[in-house]
Amino acid sequence: MDYIIDIRDRLAMHEAHQKLLAIARLIASNRKVDYRTSVEAYRELSAADIGMAFFKISSLNSSGLRLTPWYGEETRELFFPEFIPSPDSILRDDIGLAFPLEGKERDMRIRRFHKRIEEFPGLREEDRAFTLRCLENIKSYVIYPLHLLSQDLGAVLLGSHRPKFWDFLHMNPFLSLYNSLLKSFLLNERLAHLVSDISLKIHNPGFYCLAGLKGNLVQKYPMAFADPEISRPMETLENLMNELHEKGKMIKCRKKDIQFLPWIRALARQKKSLHPAIEIDLDVQGKLSPDCIINATEDNLEAIFENLFVNSIRAINARRQKDPSVVGHISITAQIKKNKIHVVFQDNGTSYETVSGRGMPRLRSIMKDLGGSMRKFHEPFRIYLTFPHGEGAKRRDCNES
Repeated sequence: MDYIIDIRDRLAMHEAHQKLLAIARLIASNRKVDYRTSVEAYRELSAADIGMAFFKISSLNSSGLRLTPWYGEETRELFFPEFIPSPDSILRDDIGLAFPLEGKERDMRIRRFHKRIEEFPGLREEDRAFTLRCLENIKSYVIYPLHLLSQDLGAVLLGSHRPKFWDFLHMNPFLSLYNSLLKSFLLNERLAHLVSDISLKIHNPGFYCLAGLKGNLVQKYPMAFADPEISRPMETLENLMNELHEKGKMIKCRKKDIQFLPWIRALARQKKSLHPAIEIDLDVQGKLSPDCIINATEDNLEAIFENLFVNSIRAINARRQKDPSVVGHISITAQIKKNKIHVVFQDNGTSYETVSGRGMPRLRSIMKDLGGSMRKFHEPFRIYLTFPHGEGAKRRDCNES
């Protein structure tokens, strides 16, 4: 029994780690966040068969809300541009609320939210009907907050169609850890938006107002800047604004020049240590040198190849279930052709049932953003990636060496 519990806990920790990694990549990018990814851990690691995650929009003054309800295996994402919380709402970090909150079917909170969903304008009817069905089937629920450092960030409702199921709906230690880290990610996301917004406002209208003020002073009082009591404060103010503007730009998502060959070799070594039962080969062909550069973010490349590795491992495991004697094999072939880096990712697995179907469209979207392309082939199954290289400031000819 201890062994079974240990295996269960390891799987739970692995699942939570994968979800957190996915959220970290999304928040570190400038891409639209799919909040459905963030609720999968709650759906898979809790006893809740119905649930809702409430995410406040990343602004101090905004009253927007993203709602991610799920029922069984189905998950949806709804957006409310204007959603003013009630005085005792779970969306407020109120001293009068003691979390976790327990509730039951058709209590005050359920009825109030049900009415708001019924009357809220602009929702797609299928989303409205799905959310109402979730609320109507909840017999008992527990609510955990996502608030942190007095910031109203949201909440998570874990519900069940079973009455008085509260003891089983409370988060286990692994899900509690995930919930705490998700709070940090949401707070970081909000701070990133706020600092970026401050930087933009310093640029415009800040610098323009300062320039106008200096111009008007010179025009009306030509000798004003000859007075150190005026010129020094103005210079100090301008330097301060420049410093704040530059610090605000530090958090922007920037691509950088990444040496592809050392990067992919390091990733292959890491995967070999994590999956010793699977043969992982990296074959570098032609004149692909360590100086060949891809202009991207680390998160772009990690998202692409982590997704490919996960898919291949699932395919290999699916084949092993049919034939345990199979030795898993993943091969990565990299070469340069016509000033582009070509990568072929192949495994000896078999087809398997997908969970969400969002993986490949997301990869294609990332590759498109990088100026590359992705193609999928069958028999044998393989992914063909094409990256442009040398797009950054350190453009070099990979064929020099």
